[in-house]
Amino acid sequence: MKKIKIKLTINDIGKFRFYWGILLGFVYGFYLNIWLRLIDSSFFIVLNLSDHYNLSLDSFTLSSYNSFLLAFTSSALGFCITMYIWTSKPISVNRKITFKNRIANTNSMFIFMLVLFVLTKFISVSSTLLYRDYRINLENFYGYTPFLLPGFIFLFNWLKPSQYFKSKKLMWYSAAIVMGYGIFLAKNQIGNIFITGYTNEEMQEKIDIENEELKLLSEKMLGTWTEDQWVGIDTKNLPPPPPLINPAHDSLWPPYYEISDNQIKHFFLGIDSTSYKLNRRNKVLSLISLRTDLIGYQKEWRILSVSDSTMTVERRFSSRFYETSNYTDGSDTINFIRKE
Repeated sequence: MKKIKIKLTINDIGKFRFYWGILLGFVYGFYLNIWLRLIDSSFFIVLNLSDHYNLSLDSFTLSSYNSFLLAFTSSALGFCITMYIWTSKPISVNRKITFKNRIANTNSMFIFMLVLFVLTKFISVSSTLLYRDYRINLENFYGYTPFLLPGFIFLFNWLKPSQYFKSKKLMWYSAAIVMGYGIFLAKNQIGNIFITGYTNEEMQEKIDIENEELKLLSEKMLGTWTEDQWVGIDTKNLPPPPPLINPAHDSLWPPYYEISDNQIKHFFLGIDSTSYKLNRRNKVLSLISLRTDLIGYQKEWRILSVSDSTMTVERRFSSRFYETSNYTDGSDTINFIRKE
């Protein structure tokens, strides 16, 4: 026997409930979009402050991919609130539809809270990985597959109502509104202005200036550098190097560093080298296990200032106790003099 479905109209939902649900959906979608952007930015702020780095506008930028993904997801989550209001009618045509209506009402709030919880957790992990420069992001690994999430949220909300109502027309109208509102949220600059005080154009202009400064810094830091504490010190009163550390090399005095495009070398009792990565956001050189005899394993150099003849660096290192596996972390600030 063919099941005859009732055509879903605004009157079935209730005019006040219908328009009030749409308005609340817009409001929730708008604030969710700002909130998700705030979560992403706040992790960069907290991590920067914990590492004692200056805040950079680069921390507050979102790629168009992430911006549209957050916007469409926020719009779809806003529609959950709309559907929750639409299905909150206490008594419908008959008892069976009333029962299913209450299931739809529960489903809309369930998917809203579930996706919001998972998404909040994901952003915290994703932002931390991006901050640590692991270059793990959805666009590179999954392409546009994550954009199925807002579509799933939208269709899940219509799962129960479409079983007992003819709702295709209203479904298509609501889909167009959700997509259009998502595009509006992605293009809207209120989120950036609320967080930084700058529009997208102003932020990009300032970021371009930062990039030019970084390019100049990356060129100036190349060359050979000696710590200023060793300049002018005679080696005759210094004890000879331990013979068992590296018998193939005599000590080179004064100790110095040689920085090229992608490598740092240290010359003293021996020659040690490592590759590095210049973090564009914090002007930090991430070193991959540069072992030096005087300080231990150097991890990071944060360039505080650099000129044609001098460079000041905040250094983080890990010192190992002799003949043990215990390490102690430390940091200091050193001044370099360019070696002719």
